[in-house]
Amino acid sequence: MFKKTLLTLAVIGALSACDSDNNDDTNSVSASKTITVIDGYLINANVYADRNANGQSESGELIGKTNDSGQITIPAADAGYDMIVTVEAGVTSDSDKPGFITQNYVMHAGNASEVVTPFTTLAKARNISVADVAAELNIDASIISGDYIKSKTTQPGMAKKAHALARTLTLSVLPDIGNQSSAAIKASTNEISDFLDSEINNGTDLDLIEVKKDKDGNLTTKPAVRTVADFYRGETLYFLSLNGPYSVEEGIQKFVFSNDDTIMITRQDGITVEGPYAVNFGPNKIDDATVLYMNSNTALLAEENWDLTFSTKSEYSNGSWPSVGASDVTADMFTNQTIYHVFDDSTTKSPKPFLTKMEFSANTVTLTESNGATSSAGWGLANGTVIIDGVFDGSDWHITPTAVSGDPQTLLNNNEVMFALSGRNAQGEAHKLAMFTYNKALAESIYLKWNNVVK
Repeated sequence: MFKKTLLTLAVIGALSACDSDNNDDTNSVSASKTITVIDGYLINANVYADRNANGQSESGELIGKTNDSGQITIPAADAGYDMIVTVEAGVTSDSDKPGFITQNYVMHAGNASEVVTPFTTLAKARNISVADVAAELNIDASIISGDYIKSKTTQPGMAKKAHALARTLTLSVLPDIGNQSSAAIKASTNEISDFLDSEINNGTDLDLIEVKKDKDGNLTTKPAVRTVADFYRGETLYFLSLNGPYSVEEGIQKFVFSNDDTIMITRQDGITVEGPYAVNFGPNKIDDATVLYMNSNTALLAEENWDLTFSTKSEYSNGSWPSVGASDVTADMFTNQTIYHVFDDSTTKSPKPFLTKMEFSANTVTLTESNGATSSAGWGLANGTVIIDGVFDGSDWHITPTAVSGDPQTLLNNNEVMFALSGRNAQGEAHKLAMFTYNKALAESIYLKWNNVVK
């Protein structure tokens, strides 16, 4: 939508413990059943019957994918087995939020459960019952053993807390739950629960927030974005193509979205394009652009056979994006970290999606490109800029993290996308915004979905 509009106007574990409340003898169920997979309702998640009781999802045990309500019918032959659900970044979507899931994780439930949730997963991981989990959290067991979203109509207080707790668990605990002890899982869950209780005491509506950790590891809140329309309506955003030739030609465009789903567009030179123009929102769409990634401040959009477009609520002012202090960019953000870089490698207006894996040691970085090519170079940090030696035909590569999508360290720690100014150390060359993340699954999902859109 945006590219076409502007041109017309010339301007995205294995667990094996048993849940004593949810394990009946296998093969004892003679009828099919429907189960619901919930963080929010999870769409297009893979559901497996654990027929060999090894706690692992195996291709021969796949039943199918959840529908648009997060549900799937389990055949009678499999209804007596425990259930395993794999949630895939870039494939599974969540009724709680726009775009696609950004992290891979696995959930489990016993064979008697009608739901698969973070709570049934906690119980399996810790070898306790869901009722035990409920007692620890001081939440009615009937809420977390069932559809806590539906329970909001009858028990809104506890059900809202359960839903908020589930949302937070899937981000901070479930992705690595197989590597944590029962005590560590309990401690993390209780920390989140206590934080939510304090928010409740402060009068916070838990349906309106997301809970994440800041760069110091402390829990904090951000406004929740539930739909694509919620992200854009009534907001002013700045749009920039991540394709080099387009970004030079178009510059940064200011889009003012009204609450009646129209937009006004102002070019970088200050000229306001005639309007307003109508815009249509879908579950993961804005007009014909697909949302590949979205957080509370930033979105990435791809149109068929067009470039990748970045949009942000951060103001582009006086010729620059919001910056961070040099002292806020530390070597620890890179040393012994693997970072994934998605970018448009095209020198023309035809997009060429590219993904580079960057493995940093104390003094060197190994680059592995999506075409299989590898190289190594020295690197260092100076005045808030990462400098990689001589990788661009002898020119150094400069990467300067920005605050355009939030605090860079916090974004990386939360497995989100950090945006940085990136380019060669060449006189007069303007460095372009580019994306970096610790999250392999997220980077690959953005890269693969962008590839699918442009083909």
